[in-house]
Amino acid sequence: MIFETERLLARSWTMEDVEAAFRIYSDPEVMRFLGRNGAGATVATIREMEERLQTSIDKYNGDLHGYVYAALILKENGAVVGTTLLKPLELSGGQMSADEIEIGWHLSRQYWGLGLGTESAFGVMQYGFVQLPINELNAIAYLENFASIRIMRKIGMVYVGSTHRYYGVTAEHYQITRETWETQQSDLGHQK
Repeated sequence: MIFETERLLARSWTMEDVEAAFRIYSDPEVMRFLGRNGAGATVATIREMEERLQTSIDKYNGDLHGYVYAALILKENGAVVGTTLLKPLELSGGQMSADEIEIGWHLSRQYWGLGLGTESAFGVMQYGFVQLPINELNAIAYLENFASIRIMRKIGMVYVGSTHRYYGVTAEHYQITRETWETQQSDLGHQK
């Protein structure tokens, strides 16, 4: 297990999760705002999902070891409900940024609107600031991805602006610093 929240466990993806991953990433509505191709990148077959999942597992066990590519598991029933990420941002030229770290979340459509995206975002943000020597986290979303932008604001991220710097797309860029996060944690402690 990588981290847990009130309702979720975040653990490494395994090849045994391929059917659950396929249910998530074969849905055009889930894929609409992901990556540079959006719904064009929808997974068409279990075989394709096996290849993508194995590639991602290998990447996070290799070059991206220490970062997060985690399956989100609903504690109440053990269902795989999505993914959470913590990784170097991909620049528009295709290379990974050396110093800009991104957090992200993808949820199966049946779990939208339950606050699980926000919960996983808080969890991966805390993991990043507590477990890793990271001083700033970033998130990006297409302008039309209102749900993700709402999550970014809920978790205390600040709008940086519209950018073409990442993934070869125009996206809205949000950030949070370790200092801001620590202030939020302190404020939450005083409210209890």
